[in-house]
Amino acid sequence: MFLNVWMYLSYDTAETSYADAGNVTGDTVRQQEEFTYDQASNFIQRTRRVRFHDATGTGELTTLGGAQPKARPILGSPNIGVVPTHYLFVAWPV
Repeated sequence: MFLNVWMYLSYDTAETSYADAGNVTGDTVRQQEEFTYDQASNFIQRTRRVRFHDATGTGELTTLGGAQPKARPILGSPNIGVVPTHYLFVAWPV
């Protein structure tokens, strides 16, 4: 089981209370970062996305080939900025 944590840079001019800030429903998300942790709370990877200048729609950003609003990688990474922090190697008996 993994724990995923999201951070957003977004805006919504129609929100009227602090309670509205608890989600990105109806928000125009400009940047998004996703952090993944394992069961021992070890950091595994960070995924960074930035909204295309011509993307439409609101809510969480998707991938280059996903539904709107589409996102591009930050720092030119071809895999939407996924940065693995460690690898698991398994030795199989032969």
